[in-house]
Amino acid sequence: MPLLHLAPAPELRERLRIGMGTGSLGQYGLASPLGLVALFGRSDPPRGSRAGTLGLMAMISPGGSPAAIALAALGRGAMSGLMEPPTTLGPNGAWSLTKHGDGIVARDHHARAIAITQATVMNHVVVACGTWPLAVPVTGTHVPPMAWRFAEELDAAITAFTDAVSSTVVALYSRARVTPARRAYTFGAGAIGIDGPASAARAIGRAARALAGALSPFPGTGRMPGDGGIARAVDTARLAPVRQSTEDASDPFAAVGGLPQVKRELRGVLVAVRDPDAYRRWGVRPPRGVLLHGPPGTGKTLLARCLAVGAGARFVHVRSTDVTSKWYGEAERRLQAVFDEARANPPTVIFFDELDAVAPAREDSHEATHRIVSTLLVNLDGLEDVNDVVVVAATNRPDTIDSALTRPGRFDRLIEVPLPDREGRDQILRIHLEDASRAAGREIFAPPGRKAWEALIGATDGMNGASLSEVVRRALEARVLAGDRDGQVTAEDLLRESAGVA
Repeated sequence: MPLLHLAPAPELRERLRIGMGTGSLGQYGLASPLGLVALFGRSDPPRGSRAGTLGLMAMISPGGSPAAIALAALGRGAMSGLMEPPTTLGPNGAWSLTKHGDGIVARDHHARAIAITQATVMNHVVVACGTWPLAVPVTGTHVPPMAWRFAEELDAAITAFTDAVSSTVVALYSRARVTPARRAYTFGAGAIGIDGPASAARAIGRAARALAGALSPFPGTGRMPGDGGIARAVDTARLAPVRQSTEDASDPFAAVGGLPQVKRELRGVLVAVRDPDAYRRWGVRPPRGVLLHGPPGTGKTLLARCLAVGAGARFVHVRSTDVTSKWYGEAERRLQAVFDEARANPPTVIFFDELDAVAPAREDSHEATHRIVSTLLVNLDGLEDVNDVVVVAATNRPDTIDSALTRPGRFDRLIEVPLPDREGRDQILRIHLEDASRAAGREIFAPPGRKAWEALIGATDGMNGASLSEVVRRALEARVLAGDRDGQVTAEDLLRESAGVA
């Protein structure tokens, strides 16, 4: 058993699974020189195609007299430096650490991100996924909540968080050269909810960030107004860990049905992110940009997410609304912030959704479009000296994109993502059936007969992946509306529902 073992109560797992407002999960005493650890959490369940989110926080407070704690916060006294984020975490480099302002961002081998921050006023350490303005400065180090869709992914996220808390406590004791007795705690949902105060604090935090962005730079810092906040606004909104709906970690694209040629092309890009030295050994430049094009609903976004999972990289999802602005120069600044953050924290996969809306052809476009496209071109060219940052973009209309983007060295790998063929539709449907059964915790589909299954595959000719997913969803929804509590869905049910899906 580790030095500090934290385990959630079974009823807490269920509360988090169905969705829970922000609340206390308990507080527990720690041996001197630490004082206690207080836990808080919140969650949102998956809805439709959107994954659920899990936010957890542990506040680790020091022990000792109030005077000693106050002196330590000012950098004085025997406890000075004790409550600072650790420089190493976990055995054998189990976590990768990146310095971010007043704290660090720790990532496990699944690229799940957890922020570890020192709150200097109260002299405590915060370990958290999600933003918690009551506990850390509004401009402090933050990461988004963890994403999950299935119960086992929720369990894995909770385990990653408790491992990070335990490792942080061990690091703090190691810094103090103390080895306390081992302790184990089971934490659960408390009766006290704190959504009201937290919402108020978040509003104050947003106002403070807006005010900080409007202020003039401090003398001698060279910081321009608004710098820093934009990068966090785009970054933390899109850095949720990527779901992998297959147990086979050896193939990151196993969650995508069909498309063998597309997967083969992307595996070459995967090596460029995961092992850029493999290209360097042969004196060749790794691909820097990939443009996925094809009809809507064919899995372009999912392919980009799987690429990030396979590479163990952060996934930054940028939509046109994330970078466009009515204010002069703001769009270019936001776009620049995305690339600056990626260069500072490799490996990263930057994904531009609907690139035609971000960078259309400049001939007949507004002057603001010229500036955005120019910023994008400059940054794509600037990736030549960065080893493990790759830009992936998707579009349904490749002919409308500015031609300068598709020359070699920029989006130099154009990959068509077509509608699935017969074998692809078979694989996609089976993936959705497996996902739904896993989410329900039981087998909810009867083994299909060959004749009925072949009829279903034939009836779905011309459908994209999104339409096939809707066929499965409607068949399951029919059981919900009928009030059924058990039984199984048959291939005939799926065939019947396919007639109503375009």
